[in-house]
Amino acid sequence: MTASEMRTFVRIFALLVGDLVPDNDPIWKFYLILRDIIEIVLCRQMQKEMIKILKERISEHHRLYVILFQDTLKPKHHHMVHYPSILSRSGALVNLASLKQQLRCAYRFMTRKGLHTLLEVGPEEKPDYYNSLLLPISFSNGFMQHAFVIFKGTLYKKGMCVAIGVDDDNGPEFGIISSVLVNHNGTVCLMCNVLSCTMYSEHFHAYNVTKTAKIISILVTDLLDYLPLLFCKSNDGKQYVTLHH
Repeated sequence: MTASEMRTFVRIFALLVGDLVPDNDPIWKFYLILRDIIEIVLCRQMQKEMIKILKERISEHHRLYVILFQDTLKPKHHHMVHYPSILSRSGALVNLASLKQQLRCAYRFMTRKGLHTLLEVGPEEKPDYYNSLLLPISFSNGFMQHAFVIFKGTLYKKGMCVAIGVDDDNGPEFGIISSVLVNHNGTVCLMCNVLSCTMYSEHFHAYNVTKTAKIISILVTDLLDYLPLLFCKSNDGKQYVTLHH
């Protein structure tokens, strides 16, 4: 697997097999610690306290590795010890990664049939679907509905999950994109079906959510996290949203 594929696999692994693993399983604890390390390393923005947390997680990871697998540490484990110091001196480690270099070693064939613009909506043509929502004022003079949009290098399209804000309990609030709108000034607005957050599961390292009938509109620039999130259903039928960090 490529580094990008391994990163995705690590993120969804808990949802693939988590319902089959006991809560007190030591190997599962080791996996969760490893995942914490990966998420901190790949985080683009963080607080100084994260450096201390990363150092503690790496120390615990190495300790459990020796105990659980009855093996000695390898050179790559020694490299991990230097992650906190590099982070404090050079900033986010993801900016030093060589993930993009892998693209030069892969063949990429991409084809797109048809236009990605589905519908242009003027001030006299807006359907009740949009009139019933509080669209930003800048969209009152018309907008375009798109199948997808790439905003500052990030892809947004129907069906993706995004963090739309904070709920009354100061927890994250999520939404599933139902439409992508762009006005004549290039401002991007997302129509989202709101997800109700039930609880955070330490075992799955994700938020348990349920779909609601509530629909909101939000500008891409107002998202709590600009990166789309992983939204999927586990084997037990529950729906989860996984954060990047």
